[in-house]
Amino acid sequence: MKSLEHWESTGKYAIIEGQQVFYKSDGEGEILLLLHGFATASWDWNKVYTPLTENYQVIAPDFLGFGFSNKPKQHSYTTHSRVDTLQQLLGGLGIREVHLVACSFSVSLVQELLCQQNEGKLSFTIQSACLLNGGLLTDVNRPSLPQRLMSSRFGNIITWFFSKKTLDKTLRKIFAEGTQPSDQLIDEYWQLLCHKNGLKVLHKTVYYLKERRLYAQRWQNILQQTKVPIRLIWGVDENDTISGKDTVTKYQALVNNADVVALPNIGHYPQLEAPQLFITHLYAFYEKIIQKLDG
Repeated sequence: MKSLEHWESTGKYAIIEGQQVFYKSDGEGEILLLLHGFATASWDWNKVYTPLTENYQVIAPDFLGFGFSNKPKQHSYTTHSRVDTLQQLLGGLGIREVHLVACSFSVSLVQELLCQQNEGKLSFTIQSACLLNGGLLTDVNRPSLPQRLMSSRFGNIITWFFSKKTLDKTLRKIFAEGTQPSDQLIDEYWQLLCHKNGLKVLHKTVYYLKERRLYAQRWQNILQQTKVPIRLIWGVDENDTISGKDTVTKYQALVNNADVVALPNIGHYPQLEAPQLFITHLYAFYEKIIQKLDG
């Protein structure tokens, strides 16, 4: 497996509104845009990135505040700012159509992107969206204790006490028992968190929790309204108390003919816990889309 250092050295940087935004881009073909989770980075996709590049052009950015990208103190870490970042990144690369693949907090970003596409405001076209465990539906989303504390008015103080041990404990709780993260992965995520003084803005990046309440109806409605093909590849192990089985149950009740692949014994990070299984179900999703177009 490629090292974190190799990941960075083979990546690229775009300057967006005066800030360095790191991204990986490899392969040829239709565009897969991989969107990472909270407190992590594009490294979320390290186990599936290279195999995916064999069939697609794969782009995986680190949002501002995460990974190798800049972590400015004076920045609005909102979902709308991430929409703007993606539009500028893709525009600079001349990309007009993408397949979205998102995990964790980025599922909310996808919901907003779908809303803006529906409203004719988006500068690129979403061809499909594959969503992995995240807070898709606010009333069945249960953020972790560190997330809740960081989103409180004492968030800037709480981050002083956020340690590698906290990260380790938080991640191990939401991976399934049989697919626990390695010590190396914890080390890598901690390095990425600390890079460019990231801990100093961590409490700001959790603003999306407030947005989920603010835009709850808007983001729920788009799941029923959009014509974009969506597939959920979802770990339903009981360990994912943040956004596991309950999310799948409600989504299936909400969306007619919901396309859901539920993965037993897999937790919050299907692409890390069962990478080959994830790729298999992702490719099956794309094959299904092609068959519908041909039919």
